[in-house]
Amino acid sequence: MGTLAFAYVILPWLARRTFAKYPLSHLAHKLVLRPEGITLQSPRGINTLQWKDFIRWRTNSKTILIYTSPSTFIHFPTRLAKLGFPMDRLKVGLLRELGPSF
Repeated sequence: MGTLAFAYVILPWLARRTFAKYPLSHLAHKLVLRPEGITLQSPRGINTLQWKDFIRWRTNSKTILIYTSPSTFIHFPTRLAKLGFPMDRLKVGLLRELGPSF
């Protein structure tokens, strides 16, 4: 019973709380796939993350997670493809640069 409460009550509550207290997550971001990596644009500035800045990645039918450290990742929901982001090209680039997802 405790495991179910943790998984279905406590974890979602912690996730909402963390998101609410993270001001940068509330900014609009534009992501651009480039040959050298991924460019992130926001009201705070422009930053290009090169392929060598990523250590691993994982994917499923709903998301792609690209890790910049063992516990930090950039989340790419697959619904971005409907908005014109080249998810297939992203997967090909990740596979080429980082190898298969784990």
